[in-house]
Parts: sequence; C-alpha cells; structure tokens
Amino acid sequence: MKWKFILYTIGTILIVWIAVMVLLPPLHQYLALKSDLDNLEKENDSLKQEIASLQQEEEKIKNDTFYLEYIIRRDLKMMKPEERVYRVK
Repeated sequence: MKWKFILYTIGTILIVWIAVMVLLPPLHQYLALKSDLDNLEKENDSLKQEIASLQQEEEKIKNDTFYLEYIIRRDLKMMKPEERVYRVK
C-alpha cells in the first residue's frame, strides 16, 4: 500500500513536470507575442494620429491661400516678384 502511494506520488510529480516543460515555452512565446502586439497597437494609434494631423494640414494648404503662402515662404525661401528681403544681424 505504501509503495502504491509512492508510485502515484512520483507519477503525479512526473506528469506535472512534463506538463510544465511542454507548456512553458508556448506560454513564454504567447506572452512575448502579446507584448509585441500591444506595442504595435500603440504605434498604430500614434500613426493614425499623425495621419489625421497631416490630412488636416493638407486641407489647410488646399483651402487657405495665406497659409500656403506662409509655407512657401518658410520652407522654400521664396518671395514675390518685386519684393525685397532684408536680413538683420
């Protein structure tokens, strides 16, 4: 009777150990992939916000001639004909 208990205990421990060894790597991989998914979702949200901001700026450039002129002067360093630019040091 005592030997049966010992064999059942050893068998149970062995089964639990095998189960842990079999299930641990996939669990670790699952957690790593979940972390990657969370990071990608955050990046996706950030990119969606950036897209919305760029679309607003595009609409502003298309519809607002004063803003378009400002962008051209600021980024392309252009000026109107007959206009003079004075640089102050």
